[in-house]
Amino acid sequence: LIAALSLGSCSNKGPDFANSIPDDAVAVMTMHPMQVHNKGRISSFESLKKKLENEVYHQLIDDPLSTGLMLNQYIYVFMTMEEEGPVVGMVAGMKDQSKFEATLGRIKEGISSQFQEGEFYTSISPDDEGMVAWNAEMAVILASPDHDELPADFWQEKLDWMFAPVKEESLASMVDFKDFQGNMQDMNLWLSASKAGDIIREFGGDKIGDIPINLDNNYSHMYCEFANGELNISGKTNLSEEIQKNLDEVLVLNKSLNQDLLKMAPGENLLFAFSVSADLEKVKELSEKIPNADLGEMGEQVEELTGIAAQSWLEALTGDLT
Repeated sequence: LIAALSLGSCSNKGPDFANSIPDDAVAVMTMHPMQVHNKGRISSFESLKKKLENEVYHQLIDDPLSTGLMLNQYIYVFMTMEEEGPVVGMVAGMKDQSKFEATLGRIKEGISSQFQEGEFYTSISPDDEGMVAWNAEMAVILASPDHDELPADFWQEKLDWMFAPVKEESLASMVDFKDFQGNMQDMNLWLSASKAGDIIREFGGDKIGDIPINLDNNYSHMYCEFANGELNISGKTNLSEEIQKNLDEVLVLNKSLNQDLLKMAPGENLLFAFSVSADLEKVKELSEKIPNADLGEMGEQVEELTGIAAQSWLEALTGDLT
């Protein structure tokens, strides 16, 4: 049920229901289904339909409006890291509550008898792995692979906050997220590194130690746009001063290619091309911090092949490599 609803939802940027995303979210994916649908991505939908047996799912793909969810807005899928494990949520605007409830009934017969009507929203726990909740303004889905570990009142407290959010505790109040929303395309991804250590330990096990640097206030954006049969992807990172300073000391790649060197590359009948530009002065500076003994086996192989010590090669590097 939860997977099915995620298919059928959302162009105003920064809708009111985005305030329901908590500020401890570490990842947010947004999508505008009608923009994607109207841009002719039919082949992708047909491929997906072949993998789904339930006719209701086919209807959600063919006619997203039938879900009752608002399609002139983005939908937001987010992830938070709780002590017990990750929690994934989806937030979408509501256009027709009765249609939405009818969609639930088509997915699972007799499900309306399980609806729990509260003061601010109606909810249901269809799979005992999460919650679906809605009112006349928005719909929310929450789920977790570690649902058995969560406190009994976890879902209730989360939903109560999401349907009456405190704006100052919302991700939408964060400057970087506002910037992200202002640049959204058809599909988008926002990432925060604030809990990267927790995520690595969650999936890497107890052998992963503490990360020695502070990763707060580091964000990454990615934007995907379908246009004229192409998928255009762009992105950017906003780094803290501490991280930027550390990276400036070790990154040897240039932000752009050396155009004079690039003109020397062949341009016809290419099967594949990959370009990178390196600042050899920085490579040299880094090499000076590496003792000869630490160059190890690779250094010995370089010297055996060329007759020149690896350190001498590194010290001779100047200019630009493209």
